[in-house]
Amino acid sequence: MGGQIDTAYISSGYENWKKALEKGRGFRKHNDSQGHAQAEKAYQTFLHAKAVDTQLSEEKDREVSRRQETVNRNRQILQRIFSVVRFLGRLSLPFRGHDETQQSLNRGVFLELVSYLAKNGDKLLAEHLSGAAGNATYLGPVTQNEMIAIVGAEIQREVVRRVTAAAGIFTVMMDETTDVSHREQVAIYVRYVHDSDCSSEVEERLPALVDTAETTDGGGTCDSVVRHLN
Repeated sequence: MGGQIDTAYISSGYENWKKALEKGRGFRKHNDSQGHAQAEKAYQTFLHAKAVDTQLSEEKDREVSRRQETVNRNRQILQRIFSVVRFLGRLSLPFRGHDETQQSLNRGVFLELVSYLAKNGDKLLAEHLSGAAGNATYLGPVTQNEMIAIVGAEIQREVVRRVTAAAGIFTVMMDETTDVSHREQVAIYVRYVHDSDCSSEVEERLPALVDTAETTDGGGTCDSVVRHLN
């Protein structure tokens, strides 16, 4: 009976208006039916629901926020790893180990120091090491070399700034040397006066090492100096 009454409000309608108004039947019985309750709930939901474009806009904002949180988190992780790179570079310590597998007792200074920080209070770094994919840890040798190159380029820019913009007057010195692989290189030094807040000091820096083949004549030597101090 209830299904027939609900059908009357959906498709078939009423032929006898008197039955619709009878007590315990018609409108009153439909008012207490499950179908009416569901329809009323759907109607109220429709009235209070946000417009589709508003919902899409809010979802887009949430997605942008999630992406920004991921970007900020990755930047914080990279800042920590860069700090390790700068620390080892400042102390002239070797990065790599002979055996960098998980079973090794000495994986090299870089990996051991990162692991030490993660195990001793750096929760963000610990979460990164435990949850990052194998190709997204930022700890591989290629990434290490990229970070070293970035730090080196930044140091070189600061030296060039002090030489050309701050000091203005400087001396260039060049000296040929041989590295451990017996490859001949030319070291380019600059000497200048650096003015700080407290005093003026003579500084001598090594902005570049170039292959000897680049400095076989006067023109090549000049080009190397200009290229690395420009």
